This record gives sequence, C-alpha cells and structure tokens, in this order.
Amino acid sequence: MEIEIKPEDLSLFLEKIGPNNINRIEVFGVNDDGSREKINLSEIIQAQKKNLPSY
Repeated sequence: MEIEIKPEDLSLFLEKIGPNNINRIEVFGVNDDGSREKINLSEIIQAQKKNLPSY
C-alpha cells in the first residue's frame, strides 16, 4: 500500500502507527527531479526529540 503524507503531518502519522510498528514500514521522500529516496524514520524521530523543549 502506498500513501502520501505531508512532512508537517509526519509526527501525527508516527504517533498513530506506534513505536512497535515503525520498523515494519518503509518511507520514501520524493526529490525535486521526481526520484524517490528512502527515509530513515529512526533518524527523524531522534531529531524531533532533540528539538522538543525541555521543562
């Protein structure tokens, strides 16, 4: 199955699939030239954690 997700909706999508299912899906980004590039979700999640404000 293939679906299109906007970058701003990625965190919501990841929340919905849950941490136990992240390794079960493949995510590809589409470059300006139309080619596809595999995205490492673990790297995105780690980057998001670093950008969260600490209280």
